Amino acid sequence: MRLDPQLGQLTFGTPVVRHTFAIASPRGDRTSVCPEYSLQIVEASAAHALARMVCLQAEYAPARYHMGVDYYLYDVDTGVMRNIWRAAVSDKNGRMPDANPKPSLQVIPNGYQLDWSGAPQGRGKDSTTTLHNRFTRTSAKNGQQTLLCTNLSVPKGQGVEDEMCEGGILPRVVNK
Repeated sequence: MRLDPQLGQLTFGTPVVRHTFAIASPRGDRTSVCPEYSLQIVEASAAHALARMVCLQAEYAPARYHMGVDYYLYDVDTGVMRNIWRAAVSDKNGRMPDANPKPSLQVIPNGYQLDWSGAPQGRGKDSTTTLHNRFTRTSAKNGQQTLLCTNLSVPKGQGVEDEMCEGGILPRVVNK
């Protein structure tokens, strides 16, 4: 794994495969709401990685603030990296909205499952969120492999890529 903060790119590599993702704006991008960040691998195996990205508080416009936390799942087999949990605040005096407890994945046949119930730090117990999402390896319409998110908390067939699937898939950088 290699982070290139100059370009805002994260690369995962094996002797056989290399996948590069645009995880942040390039260093010095004045339009970015996340000009400073930290990245940590929370869990990993030969088949996947779960990364935590923390955007430190930034004033991206006069009196406009942003800070947040994102968790990303990287799957070696599909070459896909997607957001599985996120929270952000825009209050200058707000607390970092990290997950409590930290998300973790269960490896299942043909994918992963996220069963998480908690609240972003700094919010009361009344704001508890529950996620039961399955990320399944499948072929997209263009024939490429992807990780399809299904919200298991709703009736069968209704939770495919719904609002509980969070932020979607990160763009891959080609020719890297």
